[in-house]
Amino acid sequence: MRICFLCNEYPPARHGGVGTFVKTLAAELVRRRHTVFVVGPYPKQMHFENNEVRVEKVKLAPFGRAGVPLRAMRIRRKLRNLMETEGIDVVEANDEMAKFLPFSLPVSTVVRLHGGHSFYSHHLGHKVRWVRAWLERRAYRCSDNIVAVSEFVADSTCELLKLDRDRVTVIPNPVDTDRFVPVAAKINSGQLVFIGTIKRHKGVYELVRAMPQIIRGHPGARLSIIGKDQLDEVSHKSNVYNLKQLVPKQVLDRIDFVGTVPHLAVPTYLQGASVVVLPSRMEAMPLAWLEAMSCGKAVVASKTGPGPEVIENGKSGLLCDPFDPKDIAEKVLMVLKDRVFAERMGRNARRRVEKHFSPDVLVPKNIEFYEECIKRFRKDQSERRKGIGGF
Repeated sequence: MRICFLCNEYPPARHGGVGTFVKTLAAELVRRRHTVFVVGPYPKQMHFENNEVRVEKVKLAPFGRAGVPLRAMRIRRKLRNLMETEGIDVVEANDEMAKFLPFSLPVSTVVRLHGGHSFYSHHLGHKVRWVRAWLERRAYRCSDNIVAVSEFVADSTCELLKLDRDRVTVIPNPVDTDRFVPVAAKINSGQLVFIGTIKRHKGVYELVRAMPQIIRGHPGARLSIIGKDQLDEVSHKSNVYNLKQLVPKQVLDRIDFVGTVPHLAVPTYLQGASVVVLPSRMEAMPLAWLEAMSCGKAVVASKTGPGPEVIENGKSGLLCDPFDPKDIAEKVLMVLKDRVFAERMGRNARRRVEKHFSPDVLVPKNIEFYEECIKRFRKDQSERRKGIGGF
């Protein structure tokens, strides 16, 4: 097969879970002898290391509404050129890039739901921007196929945007189990790790508020906060600045604001943790959780959204109330105070990832899904031609 991803955050560009997902899946597809292209807006000077995945750069356009039509025109032109010269079989776009898909293409199209604007706005209590919601709805309805990264995001998006749930296939994100591996010798006793963009909905404010209780229960506890700082949407100040105002100095001395780190360095931080704490208020299918679990870590994560799809509470991790610092602290202390319990959860977490979220399990499911998309598209095209011909 020849598969093309529309992606605006393919590493080493600034990226989150979507970019990591595309890179992981693309590499595995290439390894299985499929051809993969990535089309997206990237700086001309940006270098992409994996030459087996062909990245087609589209010239950057201005941000804001004025730049959307220009980006759409450039992306669609690049897509059509690729189809003419390379014979693409499937074009896939994530929620953000789906609006740039043409109304019709001579190949099968896929939109993958990683949690779009309507999904996050609804669940985080933000105002839904009607233009973005309209663009999402149009893209989902015009696409030939829809796949979601969790049952929760599929059910929720279909309900919000009045889509047919029967159209949506669910395939979770795969995690690189060869890179994210357990290394018991690296564990630092009492070390807590949070990793993610530093903003309110990731639960980092509640985690910092939980630290005094955690330290009282386990005096050796330390927290490393790893991720990019952002301006807070409420105070319009740096989130790191705000977090430093929340706790007394003696507690703040136990919190390290590490900042951003290269994704290649993430396993080292995870491997050194006694517990990984990720109390996000809402996620679609969080790769950070899966990466920590793949490292054999005891994970404290949120019971909201797809939490129960990822973690079996009390077996392969602990699920907390992300709005309650006391509950977060209690779950963290359950891990810190019982090493045997923590190690057992870590082993179960690794086994769960290997069974349900590894590339060996999920890449074949994606390949089967793409093959079915192609088969169905060609059948539909054949039936249309017969109808036009009067047969």
